[in-house]
Amino acid sequence: MQFYRLRDGTLPNVHEIRQQNPGIGIPDTPDDLSMYGYEPFLDSPAPAVGEGQSVVRRAPKRSAQGVWDWTWDIVERSEQEIEAEECAREEAKREVAKAARAARVAGIQVKTKAGNAYDGDEVSQGRMARAIVALQAAGVPSVRWVLADNSVISATVADLAEALALAGAAQAAMWVIQP
Repeated sequence: MQFYRLRDGTLPNVHEIRQQNPGIGIPDTPDDLSMYGYEPFLDSPAPAVGEGQSVVRRAPKRSAQGVWDWTWDIVERSEQEIEAEECAREEAKREVAKAARAARVAGIQVKTKAGNAYDGDEVSQGRMARAIVALQAAGVPSVRWVLADNSVISATVADLAEALALAGAAQAAMWVIQP
């Protein structure tokens, strides 16, 4: 249960009241602390609002029964506020979809005709592309490569190029976010 402290309008709980008043024996479920400057506080939730409305919490007020509670104002939202809220919701949904897509891209693995399983995430695709260019430029037939299962092979330009094409196609297939 919460209470309303009359002198400053704060909302301490029973534990805080005990700490602030060590010489007073306060029961676990006090009914009346008004003699110490505290009155019960209801802390009711905001009222339900209709479409195009919002609720604003205002300062607490004392009821006729002597219980303090929040006062609430229901206000009509402007067309711009409604539109901005809808845009924010759509943007949040898009961010969730982008995060899900990023997780799927990070998990791409592809298998070449030679049976080699490569990681196909974006970083791995970049590494494959650089290795292909470097191998071709240097005229070297292969490079040591760690596969998705952590085994090490001697990867050829052809195998790397196939893995890169497969990974790029897998990424492209999941790239467009459906509305």
